[in-house]
Amino acid sequence: MTKIFRPDPDKIHYPVLWSNPSDFAKCTDLNFKSVRGNWHAFNFEFYRTGKSEGREPDVACVTPGFAFRRDLKKLLFPEGNQNIELLPIIVAGEDWYLVNCLNSIREYNESRSIVHKDPAGSIFMVQRLIIDEFPVDSEELFTIENSNRSTIFVTESFANRVKHLNLKGLQFKQIGEVSNK
Repeated sequence: MTKIFRPDPDKIHYPVLWSNPSDFAKCTDLNFKSVRGNWHAFNFEFYRTGKSEGREPDVACVTPGFAFRRDLKKLLFPEGNQNIELLPIIVAGEDWYLVNCLNSIREYNESRSIVHKDPAGSIFMVQRLIIDEFPVDSEELFTIENSNRSTIFVTESFANRVKHLNLKGLQFKQIGEVSNK
């Protein structure tokens, strides 16, 4: 049984935000299709609150999905991954990557999952996700096809890698599993 996790920001490290929120409006294809050909390195910044205990993260939730320091690429993706694009971004003057996840699942167990849909039937929030058969065992990151794709889900192996590397900025909440009937 493979556990499924949702990456969430931790409460200790600074969040990473788009420097210019209107840039996000130019990126509506993220997590839907390849954007590498038309991409340029957008600017992001740390949202530094008044709390002095905030720290800069190694990896962070960024709408839509997550980003990480560029020097972590081979550690986070040691075998590569053909169904994601690592798009260069600049976070507070430093080189990072934004993950564009092109791997989506179509099927999940609707009776055992808890998902919230808009009036058109598109999923916008997932509380529990049960997948009966994971279509590609080697994929550690995925979205749900009939959703707004603002959440990238990860398998236990990816969450464990981030924890083992002691990377800061994310916490992983288990939201489901692959049951492999």
